[in-house]
Amino acid sequence: MRLHIEGHNTQIAAYVLGWIAERLGNLNTAHDDIVSAQVVLKQQQRQTEACIELRLVGKTLSMRQCGKTQGEAVHATLQVIEQHLGEFRRQQRLPQRRFARS
Repeated sequence: MRLHIEGHNTQIAAYVLGWIAERLGNLNTAHDDIVSAQVVLKQQQRQTEACIELRLVGKTLSMRQCGKTQGEAVHATLQVIEQHLGEFRRQQRLPQRRFARS
């Protein structure tokens, strides 16, 4: 998985960089289906917005959430994107329905 993390109008704390890389690595470990991940943190007045985009084969998942700190924003975004990723993976495992012929 290629990983790109950047900050707009903010410096990203080292522990946040490591935590993001670890969480996304853990998300990809068992499945190895995430081709690339892009994380952008934007400082907006008194809050931080985290935008995460995951590119998979045949699908792109994108989510953004805000928080008072970088950690809160990333955590909220990861929670939502993990749910969507889980739903996508479950759909990929479902067998194709066969329609009975009349």
